[in-house]
Amino acid sequence: PPIDAQVMFFLGIAWVLIFISLSVSIAAAFIREKKQSEFALRLFRGVAVLSTTVLFLPVSSLLFRSYSCSAGSDISGSTDDWLGAGIPCDNVWRMICLGVVAVLLVLFFILAMFVAATFVDRHPGSLRWAAKSHGRVAIALLVAKVILTAIYNVSPAAARSLGTCIALIITALGWLVALYRELPMLR
Repeated sequence: PPIDAQVMFFLGIAWVLIFISLSVSIAAAFIREKKQSEFALRLFRGVAVLSTTVLFLPVSSLLFRSYSCSAGSDISGSTDDWLGAGIPCDNVWRMICLGVVAVLLVLFFILAMFVAATFVDRHPGSLRWAAKSHGRVAIALLVAKVILTAIYNVSPAAARSLGTCIALIITALGWLVALYRELPMLR
């Protein structure tokens, strides 16, 4: 049903707004040299970790999917139905919404890269297989995720091309090499 695509789209926007608003409030308190709320810092840490790991691909996919006009459409073969809401692709409100989504995507990616670069695993020498990479490796991985997610969601036909397949294989190999270099338990 088309309502599913709309609900998921707005949940993705809500998550990004929570991430951005927590970042701004903590940054503002830091700049004003005010005492930080322990609850706000713990909440930000949880949201930031989720936003850069398990929720990064779903949230970015939901937001990128809004650029595909037939995403979520329940009309078979329809290419003029945005998120299954019966809104034509050339509607002014859709264009305004896509502008807002573009700003949110840019802010989301900038914050996610900042968090990935600065949040260090509590136990960097951990032998757990799920130990978190950070720094340049995490940023490179996020950039690869963004590019591949954008290709897949904005143009599914391009996602099935040979060039994209080769790029995906090279990215996966690069990621494995980077993980091998960064995580001590793999050496």
